[in-house]
Amino acid sequence: MIPASYALHRQPAQATDLVVRLRGGTITLDPQITGGCVIDLEEDSVCLLRDQLTEWFWHAWPRNP
Repeated sequence: MIPASYALHRQPAQATDLVVRLRGGTITLDPQITGGCVIDLEEDSVCLLRDQLTEWFWHAWPRNP
């Protein structure tokens, strides 16, 4: 589980745990841990998300010289 926060239907953000599972070739994100609302990412989507997060964090965090 990954600590996270979410806002449901434009309500104030709440703390939650984000469950991440690998099932076959699909990564499933379950922000409510109940399975009632999941996001399934196939390999192409995972690669796009990885690349975008890498770009954001590369620019956001200072690196040691």
